[in-house]
Amino acid sequence: MPYRGKHIIKVESRYIIGAIYFSIVIVIALLIKDITFLYSNEMFLSVTELKNSNGYCDPKTFISTALEIVEDGWITTKNQWVFNLWPPGFILLESFIIKLFGPDVPILFILQILLSVLFSIVLTLLYQLISKYLNIYVSFLLPLILFLFPVSRAFLLEPLGVSFGESFSIGFFLLFIILSLFALINNSWKNALIAGFFLGLSAYFRSSFGAVLISISIFGILIILTFYIFKGYVPIKGRQIISLLETIPNRRVAERFFSVSSRRIQAR
Repeated sequence: MPYRGKHIIKVESRYIIGAIYFSIVIVIALLIKDITFLYSNEMFLSVTELKNSNGYCDPKTFISTALEIVEDGWITTKNQWVFNLWPPGFILLESFIIKLFGPDVPILFILQILLSVLFSIVLTLLYQLISKYLNIYVSFLLPLILFLFPVSRAFLLEPLGVSFGESFSIGFFLLFIILSLFALINNSWKNALIAGFFLGLSAYFRSSFGAVLISISIFGILIILTFYIFKGYVPIKGRQIISLLETIPNRRVAERFFSVSSRRIQAR
């Protein structure tokens, strides 16, 4: 019974910390403005106003494509180049928001709220990780360094950075790193699988993270193959191993690495 009470306290404290982080992040996102994107009320621009604005080309392309998906069900043939240039994740998210709330929705404002939720989760997990080794007050303050600098605030939370969609990829990638550390510390396959899911999401929202995904996948496959080969788990038949050994001049070295006894070789 006492253990259950401690568990409930831990769970409740985790949600309280997350709520505090969300309050801080949403204030940074909505009240602090380091770079002006379009207008003074840019975060409340509707989808149509954003599409017809004189802003950057990429955000306007994303909005136009999202509107096309909502109106026609998918992008037309002439706009297939969009998904060849950018992954569909961010555009599909924008189309879902437009479908749910209509074309008059202040989409940058909605995206800022979603990103505040995402980064409050990142900060909470960082706090849980750091608090295992440091004082709880230090552990609470350290993750907030992420938003201490104007560049990171503008890029991750403010309308200019939000409109490009990379903030989601960065948030998902940070979740991948933190959950991977939890997986190593706790020897948890569950955390490892969830971490891999967020790595895939980061690549689905931005192509630059696709290179990271491919590199990590290749590296992981090589590690697994190396482990299974030297542990003798690769399903190679005995006669194939013996044939391989006969091609190696130093049989003692070969026997050491492939765990095949000299008696078995002689028996052939």
